[in-house]
Amino acid sequence: MDLCKTCVRFENMSEKLLDEMTIKLGPDQKRRLVALAEADGLTASELVRRLIDSHIEDRAANYRALHSIFGESRSTPKE
Repeated sequence: MDLCKTCVRFENMSEKLLDEMTIKLGPDQKRRLVALAEADGLTASELVRRLIDSHIEDRAANYRALHSIFGESRSTPKE
């Protein structure tokens, strides 16, 4: 998955990032995250935001697909 191409909303991100969240990572996980971010020309924070956005988009697409099969009353996922 190419996160630089799939998360278009971050290319021209004008939204100010005012909220913050702290996560705990093991040393190996942090090393791998930073290495992946650098390989994509991103900061670790940018990569995490793109991964989160991509995961949310994937879940919403899955929800829509299931909705088309099972026909629940709600057509968008609950946020």
